[in-house]
Amino acid sequence: MKVLIDTCVIIDALQKRDPFFQDAQNLLLLAADDDFEGYISAKSAIDVRYIIRKHSHSEIDSRYILNIIYDFLTIIDTTGEDCINALISNNNDYEDAVLFEGAKRSNIDFIITRNTKDYENLGLPAIEPNKFVDMILEKA
Repeated sequence: MKVLIDTCVIIDALQKRDPFFQDAQNLLLLAADDDFEGYISAKSAIDVRYIIRKHSHSEIDSRYILNIIYDFLTIIDTTGEDCINALISNNNDYEDAVLFEGAKRSNIDFIITRNTKDYENLGLPAIEPNKFVDMILEKA
């Protein structure tokens, strides 16, 4: 199962943001354990690096954390076609529309996000981290 994890979920785990931290951490642990194929968009990777660097004030720390993330999450590139298709999509949030277009092109099964309403009626299920973790654990 191929799963694209939204930026907010990764940041929840890295910054231990309550009340979302535990669910985000559990999700990333399942990805690291290969319970599903985890992905991150190129744009999310850039955003995560920026936020880590801003809070840690350390380029070394930000690169170290990204290297760990890249060990268990594969990066999905963003193409010009994704950007163009996002403009004509039904999604009013351009950034989410670009993420969706990359996910669709990459045959992603689920988008994991706290902002599921932004992906309603687009043809690709978006699910909150806690619900996805529960789904994976039930299958185990």
